[in-house]
Amino acid sequence: MSTHAPKPTRMRLNGREIVLLPQEEYERLDASRRQVGAQHTRLRKARQQLDTLEELVAQARALLATRAPHTCSGSLREPEATRPECPACRFLTRSRDEGQPR
Repeated sequence: MSTHAPKPTRMRLNGREIVLLPQEEYERLDASRRQVGAQHTRLRKARQQLDTLEELVAQARALLATRAPHTCSGSLREPEATRPECPACRFLTRSRDEGQPR
């Protein structure tokens, strides 16, 4: 006794091969297609977030490599108190802003 699913019926229509499926099987395939599309969207968003994090890590490494102390009077908790000319303030403000959930 075979455990394989029956092969779908194939036929030609206007010179093109088509496959005939039972309604239930078509609906399952359509639902799977929608799920894959949604997963692709989530994966693309996760990839963008990973790219952003990789860039932030690279900037942090470069900033740490300078071994320059953060001596400006900017406060990391108050965005308006950070100084845009200070590399550490720029990095910390960006990492804080981009690290927020969207």
